Amino acid sequence: MAAHREQLDRGAPPGGGLVVESEEVGAGRLRVEVDEQGTKAPGGEDGRQVHGGRRLTVAALVVGNGKELPACPVETTLAIIQSKWQVLVLRGLLLNGTMRFKELQRSIGKISQRVLTDNLRALEDYGIVHREVFAEVPPRVEHSLTETGQSLRTVIDVIWTWGEEHKERLRLQDK
Repeated sequence: MAAHREQLDRGAPPGGGLVVESEEVGAGRLRVEVDEQGTKAPGGEDGRQVHGGRRLTVAALVVGNGKELPACPVETTLAIIQSKWQVLVLRGLLLNGTMRFKELQRSIGKISQRVLTDNLRALEDYGIVHREVFAEVPPRVEHSLTETGQSLRTVIDVIWTWGEEHKERLRLQDK
């Protein structure tokens, strides 16, 4: 495991400040911020852990494609699935399987070609969606979910169920 350590001053007193330590973990790199002057007890108010008199904050995981993901699993999920359009892309591909661009666009509704393209590219970058281009005239492009994308089925199912259970109550509140 290769480790990297860097001192960040951030206006701290001499000998203090923030140390960023990063260590190779699997296919990514874990970044940990260490406050050398930290005195909080374990489970302190700020949620940081204390180790050897140093406060530690797991700051982020840098994945293989160079993108930095938050340490919190909820934040990580939201960093990857950033918009309602991406949730609707996932819904369409989960319900219909492999789809061509226009089929996916019609299944979503009022989404422009550019917005759909940008969201598909973002999901491809994270390995959620697979794009296959066929060497035909005219070219044919199909989109499908990867194994990682398929693993989001339970998340989309929970969102679907919650929406069904609360749709009527929310409709009545708007009146």
